[in-house]
Amino acid sequence: MIEGVRRMFSRKIFVLAIILAMVSTLTYCTHVKGEGPTIIETDVEGDVVWGPEGSPYIITKNIEVRGHLKVLPGTIIKIGEALSVNFYGTVELLGEPRKPVIVYYKPDPWSAINIYNGKFIAKHVIFENYLTFGEISDSNILLENIAVKNDFDVHEGRNSTLTIRNMIVYNNIEIYAHDSPMFFIRLVNITAGRLSISGINVKI
Repeated sequence: MIEGVRRMFSRKIFVLAIILAMVSTLTYCTHVKGEGPTIIETDVEGDVVWGPEGSPYIITKNIEVRGHLKVLPGTIIKIGEALSVNFYGTVELLGEPRKPVIVYYKPDPWSAINIYNGKFIAKHVIFENYLTFGEISDSNILLENIAVKNDFDVHEGRNSTLTIRNMIVYNNIEIYAHDSPMFFIRLVNITAGRLSISGINVKI
């Protein structure tokens, strides 16, 4: 009888292990999509991971990203021309020296990346066109080991901190925040064709 109980217990453990493995696999698949390209035409919510398998991620409409978006090394993102992306929560673009995250983006005067009430972290990222932050509000931004192959612009910041370490901007950096209280920027090792900053607290 004891041996029978042991066999039954072993079967239950084996079945439970299979179920846990299936759940783990399903959870992973809901976050990292395979066989790109991946078209993003609706808002993104919750905890989401974008990986190179689903690249390129092509954003075709103005969208909001709410929750925690993590972008893995080697991932490519293409934001449609003259579109805006509003981030709420935490965004992590986590490239590596030999596997950067690559972002293609060409905004116009009415479009930008906006960040509200959260964190935006970008490490080892190449912006093949522009990087434009329209509005940064109640947020912390960290840009580290970044290359921008055109202009980098910031239009407005409130109650926020922008830290930039090791950035190369092929053209100009322009940060205009005349009416933006409590917006602090720290620059460490920046290379640009021209640097223009006004209306904020700067540490270099």
